[in-house]
Amino acid sequence: MAYAWTCGSVPVASEEFRAVMENTGISFAGEYDLLEEDDRSVYKKGNPRQFSKKEKALMRVLRKL
Repeated sequence: MAYAWTCGSVPVASEEFRAVMENTGISFAGEYDLLEEDDRSVYKKGNPRQFSKKEKALMRVLRKL
């Protein structure tokens, strides 16, 4: 995902993409196992209720689908 951000693209997580596609009526033939990501606790600064720049960009992309 980091490479996509550095190239100026907005990466979309597969779960979010699938949720958007399911709402459009497109069916998926196969079942897939989801990969688990490492949960790392990172101290973040700022307002926890405000979306980050990456989250805002992701929401803009998902609205366009």
